[in-house]
Amino acid sequence: MGTERFLKSPHHDSYRLHRRQWWLQIVLPLLIGALILVVAVVGIARAAFQPSGDAERWAAVATMWLLAPLLLIGLLKIPVLIAVIYGLARLLAILPRYTGQAQRLVRQAAQRVKGGADASVKPVFALESFLGSLRRLLRWR
Repeated sequence: MGTERFLKSPHHDSYRLHRRQWWLQIVLPLLIGALILVVAVVGIARAAFQPSGDAERWAAVATMWLLAPLLLIGLLKIPVLIAVIYGLARLLAILPRYTGQAQRLVRQAAQRVKGGADASVKPVFALESFLGSLRRLLRWR
């Protein structure tokens, strides 16, 4: 009975520790990051839009910050591209031998299928030829 009251109470030691860690490890870093971002935006805006400010320079800085993640992603893709090129080169080095063997096997299979089809139809053609000759012979008389 005392344990249930302890677990339901929001004021026990583990709950207070959890709330403290939540504040220090989640909320506080988010607030500090948001504050730094706001200060940076305000500072850049004040520097760029003063009468003596150089808007083109700040536009170039902003463009660099926008392109930096794309460049990093591109740099990460280069090793993958190199690995694919290397793998395809290795595959193409061994592929002609096996493709020649595969073509030979397919040709042999096609010849056997064609020969089997011709052999299966040969008796039908022979019977039709015999019956045609017989009909012609009977009509002549």
